[in-house]
Amino acid sequence: MPKPLARVISDIGQGKTPRVLLVGGSSDFLSEQAFHELRDAIVAQHPSISVETYEPGSELAAILDSYRTGSLFGGSRLLIVPEVNAFVSAKEIASLFEKALSDWKSAKTDRKRASSAAKLLHVLGLVNADLEMTDRNIADALSVPLEATLTDILAFCRTTGKKAGREGFVSALDQAIAAIAADANVKFDANAVSRLRQRLGIERMLADKFSKDIPELRGVVSEAERLATLVGSGGRVTAAIVDREIAAIEGGARYELGSLFTEGKILEAVTKLRDLVAQARREDPKSSAEIHYGRYLFAIPDELRQMIGIHSWARAHNVNLRTSVNYNRFKDTIADKLGDYLKAHGLVRQRPHPFPLHKKFEAARGYSEAELFRALSEMADLDIKRKSGGLPIDVGMETFLLSRLRG
Repeated sequence: MPKPLARVISDIGQGKTPRVLLVGGSSDFLSEQAFHELRDAIVAQHPSISVETYEPGSELAAILDSYRTGSLFGGSRLLIVPEVNAFVSAKEIASLFEKALSDWKSAKTDRKRASSAAKLLHVLGLVNADLEMTDRNIADALSVPLEATLTDILAFCRTTGKKAGREGFVSALDQAIAAIAADANVKFDANAVSRLRQRLGIERMLADKFSKDIPELRGVVSEAERLATLVGSGGRVTAAIVDREIAAIEGGARYELGSLFTEGKILEAVTKLRDLVAQARREDPKSSAEIHYGRYLFAIPDELRQMIGIHSWARAHNVNLRTSVNYNRFKDTIADKLGDYLKAHGLVRQRPHPFPLHKKFEAARGYSEAELFRALSEMADLDIKRKSGGLPIDVGMETFLLSRLRG
């Protein structure tokens, strides 16, 4: 039974916080405003509460698993779920499924068929089904009869693969941008899409033949959606607009190594370091390992200093780093201010792009300032030792990285 917002807030103020609150309505703005008032009221009533925020579309199983797992320190927790697949109605699932079938039947090109298949895969995810199941079991999960069209789409999905790898990334991105352009009634120039890939570091990452990393599609699509909104219906996204609106991700190999460390992908960072040094040796076999490893030594201290800067900014602006912030909210409310702060204090050469900065912000939440300063001190000590004939730099760097592994 719906309750007036004022009454719920009053109950919270009296210590009667409901175990579950569902916030919604016909106005997204008013719903979000109500959510903020409820969240702030709960946090004010329970100052030590731990806030966990999930990304939109998170699987219900993961949320329930976290809910059932008690806090390590025994305190109260507030789980914030902006959107969850389990809340999608049966009517909406049926509508999405019919849309996928309709698109498939009218498809004249592989691109259109791939778009239809993507819609079906989304629906399968909503009903907790996958392509490992038989066609009959999938039809039962969807509560639909097993017909020839569904069988054809499933066969297409299994033949073409469920996930874009490095080879298919550009094609997957082009299809996603084409869908955005069609929905927003805008046109993306071919050179604009190419420039977008360049400025977001996609071209550089895909050109690294020693890497198996797959670029993050979500961040690129988010920027494409922002550009489409910027030019408006009937508008045109050009290379000049991309250059003006999209901050370039710089740093090359050093950036990739540093970002792996920051994101806690320690084993991947060690592998990346070895690959980079092996590549450098092939290009310059006469230089010593000391020189090759030394090229990448300062990538990690740079990341540590930036995370320390994030802690400093958060303290100065009364931002609680214990609270996770989803990407869209971070981009709209924090990214520019934080980026300007890091640039003003000489921690970055230019304002970082919101996507990698968000990852760094989330990573900083996992460390205390004391831990970051200790790590920075260790790196300074390693630099001194390598210059004075002490610990070999390859051993020192890998030991430092592996010591950051968290169980």
